[in-house]
Amino acid sequence: TWKHPAPSDGAPVQIGFSTAGFQDNGPKGHPNTNWGAHHRQTPIPHVPDFWNHPERFIERLQAIGAKNFRFSIDRDRIQPSSNGKIHEVNLSRYAEIIRQFKAAGIEPMVTLVHFCDPLYFSWEKEGDIKGLVDYASAVCEMLAREGVTKVITINEPTVPASQGYAFPFGNFPPYKTNDFETASLVLKNTMTAHNLMYDRIKKRH
Repeated sequence: TWKHPAPSDGAPVQIGFSTAGFQDNGPKGHPNTNWGAHHRQTPIPHVPDFWNHPERFIERLQAIGAKNFRFSIDRDRIQPSSNGKIHEVNLSRYAEIIRQFKAAGIEPMVTLVHFCDPLYFSWEKEGDIKGLVDYASAVCEMLAREGVTKVITINEPTVPASQGYAFPFGNFPPYKTNDFETASLVLKNTMTAHNLMYDRIKKRH
């Protein structure tokens, strides 16, 4: 059982922590994603369940005096199908979570893409980028309303290309190895997606 350390008025420097939706919610929370499909064969026994219990994270951050927290908003919850329709209820749930962190004195920073992609999406397909940009735009409209000013488009943007295609390990979706041509295409599409998301967000906010 996790026990709180002594209460703290704040860390001596502005420290924070970062996490990702799939790490926090596991394959049961994100079954229709690249990582959810992977863990059907290798289940994760326990996750902290950020979606239902953000207060668990808030309590631990407050206990050590951290004032900053980066988490991901997951596309499979907001744009669950390839038709591009936005799931407004889930978008409102993220807004509620953000308000909980802000009320606790913790500044949220949001990552729009943190490795976990819906099964209908592929970084290999340039045509899939438009839906991703629409998703980012919808999320950032909500973030602006909630006063969130720190947004990351894509976490570690070279990792899917390198570990999913180029490296010889084959331990990252889609588990290809030594495919440098496709890895280059994925990098190109990743860069294009970032630029389009950035331009769309900055034009509006």
